[in-house]
Order: sequence, then C-alpha cells, then structure tokens
Amino acid sequence: MPSSDDIANFDHHDPGRMQQPFDFYASVRSQCPVAHSAQHGGFYYAVGHEGAKKVLSEFTLFTSTEGVALPAMPSRMLPVDLDPPRQTRFRKTLNRFFAIEAAEKYRGQVQTIVDGLIDRFIARGRADFAAELTRPTITLFLLPLIGVPEQDRERLTEEFDFLSNERTSDPDRYDRTVAYISTYLMALIAKRRASPDSHDDYIQYLLDEEFEGRLLNDQEIFEVLLVSLFGALDTTHAASNTGLLHLGRNPSDKELLLSGEIPWLAAIDEFVRYASPIQFLRRTVKTDVEFLGVQLEAGAPILAGIGAGNRDPQVFPRPEECIISRDASAHLGFGAGAHICLGRNFARVIIETVLRAVLTRLPDYRIAENFEPVFTSGEGRRMRSLPVAFTPQPAPGSEG
Repeated sequence: MPSSDDIANFDHHDPGRMQQPFDFYASVRSQCPVAHSAQHGGFYYAVGHEGAKKVLSEFTLFTSTEGVALPAMPSRMLPVDLDPPRQTRFRKTLNRFFAIEAAEKYRGQVQTIVDGLIDRFIARGRADFAAELTRPTITLFLLPLIGVPEQDRERLTEEFDFLSNERTSDPDRYDRTVAYISTYLMALIAKRRASPDSHDDYIQYLLDEEFEGRLLNDQEIFEVLLVSLFGALDTTHAASNTGLLHLGRNPSDKELLLSGEIPWLAAIDEFVRYASPIQFLRRTVKTDVEFLGVQLEAGAPILAGIGAGNRDPQVFPRPEECIISRDASAHLGFGAGAHICLGRNFARVIIETVLRAVLTRLPDYRIAENFEPVFTSGEGRRMRSLPVAFTPQPAPGSEG
C-alpha cells in the first residue's frame, strides 16, 4: 500500500517506479479515483478506467490545447493538441491516409521488411527481438515513408526516444535534441516542397492535402510529423514486444493464433491493453469542477492513466494476466473519444505481421526462464531488450 507521500510525489518519469507500476496504480485506485502529485509543478492523475476514459474524451471539461505530455513537448503537435470541432476538421484531412484500406495496402511492404530482418539472424539461433526486429521494423517502415534517408534513421530514432522517455533527465541534451529534430524535419519538409518530383508517401500526402480550404504550411506539417513519429515508434514497438514475450512463455497460445481459433485482432487488442505502451496522456482542467468526487482546479494538468485504466478489474477481470481469448476492445491503449489514435490500423497490421512471421519462421523460439524485462519511463513504456533463442536455420540464399 503506497503511503500518502508516495501518492503525492508520483512521477511517471521515474525509471524505478515505472518498472512495475501496476501494483501502485491498483493501490491508489483502492483509495481514490483521482490523485494529486506535486511533481512537475503539480498535476492530478486518474487511475481507473472510467476516470481515464472521461479525461481523454470529455473535451468540454479537459482541453488538449495545452499539450498532451507533462512536462510539455517543445512544440505543438497536430491534431492531438487541438480540441473539437477544429480537431475534428483537422483529422478529416488525415483520415484517408490512415484508413483500414490504406493500412492494408502496406501489408506486403511490412512483410518484406520483417522477413528481411529475420533473415539477418535466423542462422544465428539467437536474437534480441526488441533491438533486431520490432524496433527496426518501425523505423524501416515509417522513416522512409516520410523521406528520411538511411544514414539519418538511427540518429533520428534515438533523438525521438530521448524526448519520449528521458527528456527530464538531461536538460542540456534536451535542448540539443529539440534543436536537431526541429532543424532536421523542417529542412526535410522544405526540400520536399521545393522538389518537382511527386512521391507516393506520407509527406507528399501532407503537402497535397487541404485543411480549411488551404494547403498545410511547413510548420503544420512539422507538427503532424511529430505526433506521427512519437506515436508509431513507441506504441507499435511496445505492443509487439509484449506479444512476443507472452507467446514465448505460453506456447499453447501460439497454436490458438495460428489455427485461427483466436482472431488476431482480438489478441492484438489484449497485447495493447496489457502493454499499455502509452501510460499517460495529459489534458488541462478547463474550469473548477468536481470530478468523481474530487475537486479539480482550473488550469491544472490532469493525466489520464491509460496503463492504470487498462488494469482496472471492474472492466478487465484478472487484469494482471494476458488472456488473448478475452474481449479487450474496451482498452484505452489507442486512446478514446475524438482523439482515438489515427495510426491504430497501421499498428495492427505491423503487430500482426511481426507476430505471424516469428511464429511461422521461428516456431520454437524461447525466452530465458530468468529473463526480467527492463522498461523505459515517461508517457511511453516499452521493453529495452527481448533476448530469445531458437533452432538455427539457413538464411535464405545461403548455401549448405
């Protein structure tokens, strides 16, 4: 049971606390639906499914216009830092690119990337799935989609990782990272705008689409790219790792998926719920209000506890277990309400492709019995590594 001091000083950027935060959330939830922390200038945080969903959804009470991260990110991000109705109009500008049909169009490309990555280590008999498969799948798919050349992808990914998970740890590096990302992406946008060649990719889509009767300007495109990169790099990676860890430790679930007895989309919902790649999203209280019995002050930040809500036993019985046969569709892993994640269709395609490929090509992969994952902290939470072993196989194209 956390003390009142623990509750009053909770910090989602604390690496120690965020290794195993779910027991803490449960203990806080048993005492109050909304707690207050003095960290980062003071903020409320909702630790039940009902409260977290309301914070995410009820924009008349909780605004996104002050940012969705705490401490705030260095730049506005579109459309997540807008409220309806303007947010709704902006999403319509992006919806066509993120539709289910659009995501399915890229399934073959994702499959090629995943197979190519597995080819690199299949003959070795061991790998770090996090470092060698799930993370590079995202970077090899997403960064070329916005025109980032190969030589820049590792650096850009590292800088985004720092802003997501470590930005409170090193103020000097924070300033350098912000300057690098801003300069790099703005130059990339300017270069593409000046190019007469047409490209079939995301950045071209942003250059061509209209919002409120006009084309997006460079700053707006930059702000859209920020949220696309933050969301994709952490969420899909984290849920894929969780799925691979669970299936490696529960071989019977592998068979249920491969046989079709458990639908892939149902299992993916459960992996996203269980992983809760985004643990918290910020809103700002618009007016003094009593919320779930707690008096909130106007102007104060409030965090929607997505990770806490996804382990609420009132909604998900036995929440500490990953049960791929459950209906986890009420999870908050992709957000809720008007701000539900634009990229969720792409995330599902990528997660399914990664898991299918591993179960098919490396069916006997094993997780070490004593393996204990280490997680990042901050708004996002993901495994830093996932070492596995399997029976080596000849790499395609090799002799002998």
